[in-house]
Amino acid sequence: MNDYRKTFEEYVADSPRTSINIDDLVTRGRRSQLRRRLAVSSGALGLLAVAVLLGVSALKPSAGPPLPPAANSSASIVASESAASADPADRLLTALKSAFAREAPNVSGFDTLQRQMHKCNPDNPAVSQLVPYDAARLDEACPPDSLHRKGEYYAWRGTLTSPTGVYNVRLTIARTTHYDPATPPEDETGANERRIAAEQGDSPRRGPNGENILAKPYLLNMSKPDGTGIFIACEDKNGGPGAGERSPFTADQLTAVGLDPALHL
Repeated sequence: MNDYRKTFEEYVADSPRTSINIDDLVTRGRRSQLRRRLAVSSGALGLLAVAVLLGVSALKPSAGPPLPPAANSSASIVASESAASADPADRLLTALKSAFAREAPNVSGFDTLQRQMHKCNPDNPAVSQLVPYDAARLDEACPPDSLHRKGEYYAWRGTLTSPTGVYNVRLTIARTTHYDPATPPEDETGANERRIAAEQGDSPRRGPNGENILAKPYLLNMSKPDGTGIFIACEDKNGGPGAGERSPFTADQLTAVGLDPALHL
């Protein structure tokens, strides 16, 4: 397991495998003190795994090689338009399924995707886990002032199958703070973070429309200029060494899915 995935699992492993509060890390990730501590202790990759996943692109990297534009297929656009007036979660899920069908036709199981919501610990509301979405219990799942009650957060989990195996997948689309990778660093800390990421070969790249993209076969962290954040993570359902780095996709496939114009809040 490489350093990136190890740090990713340590800080933001999926609930219920961890009691780490993802949305609490969002708030703390906005503080420069945490950014500096994570940058020193875990390197820029760990910071980015926390920050971009949770809605804060605290690591603002230098521009890398240009990426190919997403395929603007008529199927994707039609799916988006037909669902335009639907519930945002339904519209986004329709767009996701359409994009995956186009980019990874050999992968099945998208009908298993189940919407998730946060359920707070009654004794410590700052800690939560993802549970199947229940609109009737949404208001009581977390206190009204909880970060977990924030709007524009949509998450799904499911099990995907491909010729190479069976995989668990988590997808999240949420409002985020976007930084264009071409933007100069704000300070010395930002410059150091970019340098570390570049040295480790994990500098996020700039998409065709200014997207901030970090893509691996098993992980996509993307933010768009309109503030849409997209996170996709896969792992081998059978476990074993390296399970967290096995995926039915390629990095290019995940990137093309994320760049689909129908995926926006």
